[in-house]
Amino acid sequence: MDNCETSYFSNFYHCPFVDDKTQITFNNVEQYFQYYKAALFKDEETQREILNADTPYEAKRLGGRVRNFQESLWNERRIAIMDDALSLKFSVPRMRIILKNFYEGTSRSSRKRTFIEISASRFWGCSPAIMNNTFNSNNFSCSNHYGSNMLGKSITRLAESLFN
Repeated sequence: MDNCETSYFSNFYHCPFVDDKTQITFNNVEQYFQYYKAALFKDEETQREILNADTPYEAKRLGGRVRNFQESLWNERRIAIMDDALSLKFSVPRMRIILKNFYEGTSRSSRKRTFIEISASRFWGCSPAIMNNTFNSNNFSCSNHYGSNMLGKSITRLAESLFN
């Protein structure tokens, strides 16, 4: 197992949840996300393959092969699909507790935490200079690094809506 599969906030973390709309059980956020990507483009064959994927890595690979893909439509819908996936994941009681505890932190400050996705994705993540030892999580800000941090923003929005 790598870090993605053991980190509670990773889209690859194994945390089964049921989609209320379809009654389908998804094993992780990545599987849900890629499934609905295929659904958006009416690629039923890839949807079935994603549901049968053994790992989130396989689901991601399959999602990269969706037929009839239109980038402009995907760009319009991907954040809403991710928000839905995260909402379902963190509706699982133990995951909601983990989210709440992390968001609220342990200090007596009323300041809540902001989530930052550290990854190479310029859209979903925000990449610091980890490899040259300049990364310091205590004073990290996406403004000094590249990436939109859309996954971090989605998790933060969800936590704000649940706990503020």
